[in-house]
Amino acid sequence: MGHGADLDKIKREYGINGPIIDFSSNINPIIPHGLDEIILENIGSIRVYPDIEYMDLRRAIGSHVGGMGPESICVGNGATELIFLFMKLIRGNLAIIGPTFSEYARAARLAGLDYRLINMVARDGTFELEGFEDLDKMGDLEAIVVCNPNNPDGALRKLDGLVDYCRSRSVKVLVDETFIEFCQDYEAYTSLNYDYKDIFILRAMTKFYGMPGLRVGYILSENKDFIDKLYSIKEPWTVNSMAEKITIEVLKREVESKYLFATNTRLAYKKERDYLLDRLGKIKGIKTYKTDTAFILIEIGEETGYTSASLKDTLVRDYSILIRDASNFDGLGASFVRVAIKDRKSNEILIGALFSVFGGENL
Repeated sequence: MGHGADLDKIKREYGINGPIIDFSSNINPIIPHGLDEIILENIGSIRVYPDIEYMDLRRAIGSHVGGMGPESICVGNGATELIFLFMKLIRGNLAIIGPTFSEYARAARLAGLDYRLINMVARDGTFELEGFEDLDKMGDLEAIVVCNPNNPDGALRKLDGLVDYCRSRSVKVLVDETFIEFCQDYEAYTSLNYDYKDIFILRAMTKFYGMPGLRVGYILSENKDFIDKLYSIKEPWTVNSMAEKITIEVLKREVESKYLFATNTRLAYKKERDYLLDRLGKIKGIKTYKTDTAFILIEIGEETGYTSASLKDTLVRDYSILIRDASNFDGLGASFVRVAIKDRKSNEILIGALFSVFGGENL
């Protein structure tokens, strides 16, 4: 397994005692207003069991996404638990649109599924989904997994063609939208817009609301029978009481403030995304991919002499900067790394380090 945010492990391996700037995990550095107060107000909830049906939490999520009923929502211990539960309910074949997050394939393997990775085509600084011939070759196709915006490249895509394909064949679609709220035009791209009961939309509080330790994720779908089946195989109480209460209050305040936190976050990310893409474009030997969200995929040129692993090692050892080695994403190779978009000061430090390593135009 390869993930970002392994700071403690990195410090042990490299003997680093001081701080490391973490560009490997894509967590919003902006904190929801009043979060400390919300945590303190709900700390006593650890002495009681959470609601086993999570009805108040599901209602809060439903209100947050624009009015979905609790019967259409399954909550879990982060998005990861729900990915694994979804796979357990699939009986036919599975397609995964790549290059993408490796946990989909891992969950499919552990569920004993026959699956196939269908890679998009790299073209003009992005990846494009072209046609469905490879999907047509799969017999007994029951479900497709697609990440939108995709991790690790960050591009937001219209899925009209894919959804039409699935609708015509009664194929389920799991759309991972855990990074979509970072995107300026996400409301035009979310799969909530599609009128198809076999779409399952995955989101979480982890990235956008900057609370990875809370472990709250959710699936949205109008296929209420499937939602019931998810609950039937799900362990009880996987979202703890404190996480339940904090999430309810954070989402309630967001709705009441007309999504002020979300609006401010998207504006801040657009500014820093534009800044980083501009500066990275002036560094020799690397190529960036189009992104609409909280991270940037970088391809390292062969002429630099670096691989994803050696660049990661150099940045940790010489600059106390941790980036994500993206070589273990399904469909990518040893020349890809991913960097999170952070605050301006941190972003400037990253650019300075990469300029020192590779050289380039005057910044």
